[in-house]
Amino acid sequence: SIASRLGWLSKERGDGGASRRYFARSRGDDALVSAAMLTIWITVAVSLLASFAPASVAGSLQRLLALDKVAVADGELWRLLTVTLLHAGLIHLLFNMYALYLVGPIVERMYGWKWFFALYLLCALGGSVASFAVGAGRLAVGASGAIFGLFGVLVASDRTHRPVLDLRSRA
Repeated sequence: SIASRLGWLSKERGDGGASRRYFARSRGDDALVSAAMLTIWITVAVSLLASFAPASVAGSLQRLLALDKVAVADGELWRLLTVTLLHAGLIHLLFNMYALYLVGPIVERMYGWKWFFALYLLCALGGSVASFAVGAGRLAVGASGAIFGLFGVLVASDRTHRPVLDLRSRA
């Protein structure tokens, strides 16, 4: 919190470079591994394992992690979050991870890694509940709900915290 206060003080004095450094420090930008990148790596690993592993392993992973509406209705609520780890093909995985690569680090820079994980999981839960409620098919996969939710967080935070965003995040 001291770094954030120093950032605001520097911004008030007109020292943009110092304020950006202090704000970056307060957001925890100096971590060894970004939480957004860790999320991408885990998602890619599980999704590729579920797609290209031997049939017995891949099939069991897909049956265990996919959003199966009947299973969720029977009480398997973990599927509302684990659905983000599976994707329906390589193109689906690449587009979702590219979008997460774009939005994840910005949200993490603004709110820190703990809030990034909390917001990602909350958005994933919201997307899964929406898919469960209005989705046509029995099965669903993908992290699109979580990623679109993070874009929504950015839209809302742009209106609330506009002075905190640096030029790279605004771009």
